[in-house]
Amino acid sequence: MKFTLVKDRSVQLTDRDLVIFQLIQSEGAKTAVELTDRFWGGKSVKAKAGFQRIRALMEAGLLERHPHLLYLSDQAKELLPKPSSVGPQ
Repeated sequence: MKFTLVKDRSVQLTDRDLVIFQLIQSEGAKTAVELTDRFWGGKSVKAKAGFQRIRALMEAGLLERHPHLLYLSDQAKELLPKPSSVGPQ
């Protein structure tokens, strides 16, 4: 899925990006360190790639930082499946 930025740049969303969005939606705000440890293994080279990806998602307007915690933007929330309103009867 390609997400186009306002500044005529785009970011290609990965399955991992969507899993990150779902994690933040279900568990609440996370730090960049928590996300890189979980999804990139926390190793120095991989962690750098993780921080770069998180920055790209922030620049795309999909993640917001307040002040050290990352939250989903409204745009990112729109990309996730809506919860089913059908429950047990």
